[in-house]
Amino acid sequence: MGCLYPSHGWTFLTGFFLGLFLALTLIGQPSNQGSNVENSETSTPPPNLDEPLLQVD
Repeated sequence: MGCLYPSHGWTFLTGFFLGLFLALTLIGQPSNQGSNVENSETSTPPPNLDEPLLQVD
C-alpha cells in the first residue's frame, strides 16, 4: 500500500473546488445550439394568458 502525502490532499481539494466552480458557472450559461433560428411563418405565436384554455359554447 502507498503513502498519502499532504500534497495529495491539497491536489484533491484543488481539483474538487475547481470542478465545483466550473460546474456552477457553466450551469448558468445559456446554450446556443441552433435554437435561435426560427422561421416566422411556421412558428406559433405565444399563448395569450388572458384567454381560457378551453371554451365551451
